[in-house]
Amino acid sequence: MAGLRPPVLLCLVLLAGCSGCDWRASGETDVVDYQSVPPVLDPSYVPLGSYDGAFWFVQDDTLFAIDVPADIVRLRRAMAPAMAVFENKYEPKGHSATIDVASGEAWMWDGTVGSVVHFGLATDLLRTFPKYSSRVQGAHGGGLHPVTGRPLAFGGYGYYRVHDLMLTFDDRAHTWVEVATKDPERPEARMWPALVTGWHPTKVALVGGTGPVSHELPARFSRPIADAWIFDFADSSWARVRIPEPVRCALQGTNAITDPVVEPFSHSVLVYATFGCPP
Repeated sequence: MAGLRPPVLLCLVLLAGCSGCDWRASGETDVVDYQSVPPVLDPSYVPLGSYDGAFWFVQDDTLFAIDVPADIVRLRRAMAPAMAVFENKYEPKGHSATIDVASGEAWMWDGTVGSVVHFGLATDLLRTFPKYSSRVQGAHGGGLHPVTGRPLAFGGYGYYRVHDLMLTFDDRAHTWVEVATKDPERPEARMWPALVTGWHPTKVALVGGTGPVSHELPARFSRPIADAWIFDFADSSWARVRIPEPVRCALQGTNAITDPVVEPFSHSVLVYATFGCPP
């Protein structure tokens, strides 16, 4: 991390319903010292997100909910049979686990974009779809399809190459399928992008990521990609988003989430720049 600024928190607002949309920085928080941020305590911890006044996560093979106002962690259910569908090295992570806040349904999928677990936080319905692998393995960006509410993944690394695929899970056919696009211009292949869903009824945002420095084997992946794109499922099209230069630099290495406090489809996205720019 030498020579890089500490992480910067930016709130970027996407203007919906416009042609040639752009990001606009609405402010910058105090700079966070990355050395003071605690590491992940347990690799089996899988954050899901906020729903019904609680923050939900899976630890080992148990589902928990944190009652935020009461500051109480409540055990909700044992997940051992469901978690058994995942191979140890491909267990779900934060980028492959999420909640549909409109329906209260949670989804988890593994690092190969293969096995899938679906459960209802309110209904307690539990379904598993074991070991249906795809062409992508790890380091993808994940979220939910804005129309179907099913898992969605972009990019990642698999079979000795970095991908520019967007895949969605079809729970009726029990398989992952590629999302077709009609545009010749599309985001380049990348690992660890932020795929932001839940802010629009037909659109998703793709922000940042890491690309290969060289495609020769063994490939090296240390080239930050500072861009943003919108995919619209209404017409299967990609559109590049203009980013102001000061923000473009901060987007080199990002995570991005929708604000859980505001209403869905509010068109605001919180972007956390995890690396920043040279001083």
